[in-house]
Amino acid sequence: MYFSFFFFLQNSTVHRSVKPEILSVFGDIALSIGPEFKKYIDIVIQTLIQASNIQVDQLDYDLVDWLNELREGIIEAYSGIIQGLKGDDPSQPSPDLVLLEPHLQFIIQFITVISADNSKNDNIVAVSAGLIGSVHTSYFFFFFFFFFFFFLLLPCIKEIL
Repeated sequence: MYFSFFFFLQNSTVHRSVKPEILSVFGDIALSIGPEFKKYIDIVIQTLIQASNIQVDQLDYDLVDWLNELREGIIEAYSGIIQGLKGDDPSQPSPDLVLLEPHLQFIIQFITVISADNSKNDNIVAVSAGLIGSVHTSYFFFFFFFFFFFFLLLPCIKEIL
């Protein structure tokens, strides 16, 4: 099933409106199967990183809207993966959360890129706030690392408040 998703993501004949939804589905799957998602983590994260580096012509409003949808799908995927790897017991987070630690800095940088984008919409701000909350609750020890990025996150935090 995953290979079908990757095929559709890479296929240029598939309408671009489908791609944000596919990215979001990765988070839904992670939520459904929980820590078992770890066997897919590497390829999914690489796909999310590739998608998050996409740039569009800011004068093409259709593409700007699509980029917001794509970013929303990426953030929903990250949130679902974090929550899925965390497991069902909030008092005993799964040790599988460590698999995402090498990517937390990139996730934070991605949020800062979004916060600096003047064409972001309210939906992307809302899901970004949710992702920040997921990182905070799942990686509390890592959250202190956020202080190094505080000034980078400040515009996003101001937007949320």
